[in-house]
Amino acid sequence: MSRAWGDSDFLAALTTPIEVRPSDIERAELLLSDYLHCVLAGGTNKTVVSEPLTLAAQLAKAASHGDLDDVNWQLLIHPGSIVNSVIFALFITCNIEVKRIVPAMIAGYSAANYAAGIFSAGHSKKWHTTATSGIFGATCASAYLLGLDARTKKSALRLASVSVGGGANAAIARNGATRFTRIHATVMGILSTLEALNETPAPEQIINGMGGLATRFDLVEAAPPKVIGALSETSLRFFPWSGFSQNALVSLQGALPIHPKRIRSVRIQTPTQLFPLVGSEAKGAWWSIAAAVRSTLLTGDPMVKSEAPASFSVVALDSGTSTGVIEVATESGNIAIPFTPPKDFGTDAALLTKKWRTLAGAKSPELSKLAQRLVSQSPDTQVCGDVIELLQLNR
Repeated sequence: MSRAWGDSDFLAALTTPIEVRPSDIERAELLLSDYLHCVLAGGTNKTVVSEPLTLAAQLAKAASHGDLDDVNWQLLIHPGSIVNSVIFALFITCNIEVKRIVPAMIAGYSAANYAAGIFSAGHSKKWHTTATSGIFGATCASAYLLGLDARTKKSALRLASVSVGGGANAAIARNGATRFTRIHATVMGILSTLEALNETPAPEQIINGMGGLATRFDLVEAAPPKVIGALSETSLRFFPWSGFSQNALVSLQGALPIHPKRIRSVRIQTPTQLFPLVGSEAKGAWWSIAAAVRSTLLTGDPMVKSEAPASFSVVALDSGTSTGVIEVATESGNIAIPFTPPKDFGTDAALLTKKWRTLAGAKSPELSKLAQRLVSQSPDTQVCGDVIELLQLNR
């Protein structure tokens, strides 16, 4: 299939010079702090710091535990658990300067966004987009950290292109199988870079060539996207429920407290585009908007999960529109709580503090300070050791 753009455009987009703006540093600190909290909560105390591939796999596994890692809502991908796991694996094992971390984040997040942006609308029916785009993010982040020249970096991307994996059945299973596809993208991104350094032969035509990305991923003729501000396009999630229920829980939290003994029934008019994803409890409580709302009403806090039986019924229905509303019938009257589909929740300090405290307890302030040091452009020879200690990695 021929198109107006091809290999040279794809590779050029992923090898452009990195520009770091003040806003990038601020956003990187936030994303890194969130990542560190997720990793600590996911558990890494059995991980031995030795070589980058094993460490990267363990970090990606921990970061995506509970599916609380960051998300790009426009592209529906989770770049941070992949890109940042690459960065920390190499930072810890390869003596990388701390000042290279933020540019590597920009390189990785931008590459993942760009790759996800060129995939067709039906891509997610066959593939797990976080994984298929994430391998390019992992490759670009590792290539930046290891100082690859343009020729070798393009070779790494070519190797990555033949290593893309992550079938849609992992995401459709709704059982955490996407943790493995995140791990795969993380490890293969680093491995592609290391093999490029070893001059492993790579295919030349990766877009339009036989068996290339165009054929495998049904790439369309539309112009490739322009990625600007990849870090700022990435959102955080606050609650241990499906990301597609997050906005409903944010809105519900604003209406609390509602005493559960005074509730008679709850109807959730779910936006049409979300109903197939979270409208049923058949896939388990984590995916169910009804379970998330029921638990929140019982505990008074979306961060605290409860599976206790409720004296009131909770029903999720298709609203038939692009908006939703939680209708709570109580003894004293009805409460209507409108909500919209997922979007960037900003940097709500109270919600972040609650999430981070829940994940890391008393260590949360230390992790936030560590993130500040990691985005600093000043030399900090102790920060690597502090990362190892705070994440409870074994030397």
